[in-house]
Amino acid sequence: MIPTWRPVPAWASGRAVCPFGVVLRGPVPAAERERFRPYQVPDGPQLLLLAAALTDFTQQFVAVIEAGRARFSAGPALQRVVIRGPVVPDLGALATGNVVFERGPARLVAQFAEPALPWVIGR
Repeated sequence: MIPTWRPVPAWASGRAVCPFGVVLRGPVPAAERERFRPYQVPDGPQLLLLAAALTDFTQQFVAVIEAGRARFSAGPALQRVVIRGPVVPDLGALATGNVVFERGPARLVAQFAEPALPWVIGR
């Protein structure tokens, strides 16, 4: 998983928005594919983007790169990520592993294996 930040358009300012998100790695079950829209990153991997989060900025941005389709350079090992926003995204039966979505003021907490201190953005 890769924690992300997204710019929020000016028209959404002043609303309860969530500028945080995550890119998950793994398969999207056939029954859940209708929730996603394909997106080809220029000179990069193909992602599946959670359609609801593309127009509703209260939702956390969620993208999926299906396992085996891309390689990332190894960085610090993420043990757990908590992403809080006004709305918890409806991912159906999609497995999020060690990513937890919560309802509340926008906040992202990433707990790395090393160092032991978490990376926190938000309240």
